Amino acid sequence: EEDYDGAIRRCALNALQKVSLRSGAQIFMIENDIIRWIVQTVKLERDDLSETSLQYLTALLMNMTLKKLGKAKCEK
Repeated sequence: EEDYDGAIRRCALNALQKVSLRSGAQIFMIENDIIRWIVQTVKLERDDLSETSLQYLTALLMNMTLKKLGKAKCEK
């Protein structure tokens, strides 16, 4: 019953963004194509995302680029 970009989603994005500061979590997320998911989400849902969700997604993407592997995935 919750909105598509509701509180539960924002909390999940917040948790992902916070845990993405850890090296092991970064590698796991990068290897499981979170960068592609972030880009697709922003591209397809840009108009429906709250400002908070967009901030969490961009911060998460930034954290993924702290690793060389993440930078390489972003180039693709």
